[in-house]
Formats: sequence, C-alpha cells, structure tokens
Amino acid sequence: VYKRQYVDMLRTGAISLVGDMRVSPLTVSSGGDVYPADDEIQRRLSTVGDACFVPSLRLAEEAGNVRAHNTVVLGALSALMPEVAPELWLEVIEEIVPAKLVEVNRQAFQLGRDSC
Repeated sequence: VYKRQYVDMLRTGAISLVGDMRVSPLTVSSGGDVYPADDEIQRRLSTVGDACFVPSLRLAEEAGNVRAHNTVVLGALSALMPEVAPELWLEVIEEIVPAKLVEVNRQAFQLGRDSC
C-alpha cells in the first residue's frame, strides 16, 4: 500500500481539491507500492475535512483539449476563493496560454468553477 499518508499532511477541517489525473510516484511505477483506489482516497480525505473531486480529464476533453485539465482544477480552486474575481483568473490565463488555446482554457476554467 502506498506509504505516504496524504491525510497526515492536512489539518482538520482542510479542503481537499483533487483532480482525477493520476501521477504515480516512482515507488508505484517501479512496483514497490500500489496506488490507492479512488474510493479509498475519497474516504480517507473525507475523514479530515471537505473534499471536492473534480473530473478534470473529462471536463478538459469537454472543453476541447484534455491537456487543459490543470485549468479545470484551477477553475474549481477559483470557486473556493470568492475573494478573487473570476475575471482576474481569466486575465492571467489569457496572458499565459498561447492565443490559439485561450478559448479552450476559458471553457475549461468555467467547467471547473461549476464542478465544486
């Protein structure tokens, strides 16, 4: 079983924001450990505080490019931070993302905002 206790890194009452893209640590990809099942991750994070599980890959694909999954998660994060206007997040996205991908990322951001 994956040794790193991710719930130990959270304080009680924390909000976990989790996208569904798996990135296996070296210990897992080399066969020394096993990545926990999604339901186990959800169960354990829910014991610490609130958890928002974002179907980031599906929503990014819906927006037009699966590579925009990080922008989906960013959109979900923005919904948890109402003190920062969505327009400000979008301004930064437009500054950073190549022009040809701005619209896809705008859509991905909004889908993420609507997901939590």
